[in-house]
Amino acid sequence: MIVGCPAFWKPYRHGDNLYCYQKINWRQTWLVAQESCKRLGANLASITSAKENKFVHETFKDRHRWIGLNDRKREGKFEWIDK
Repeated sequence: MIVGCPAFWKPYRHGDNLYCYQKINWRQTWLVAQESCKRLGANLASITSAKENKFVHETFKDRHRWIGLNDRKREGKFEWIDK
């Protein structure tokens, strides 16, 4: 395990970045999923490269997944949660 992830989180290293993730209840809404992440000191994933996109797709294939892309501020105008 890569040092730096909290207990029960799975590590993923991409270049110099360390990502820690958990699989959470997929039946929740995007907002509830983001609030769950915030309670854990995290955010839903922001995907910034093809390699990260491939990782998310392959790691969670055949599963519902929420990412940090949303249009909550303005319908049809998407932005990442951490921008």
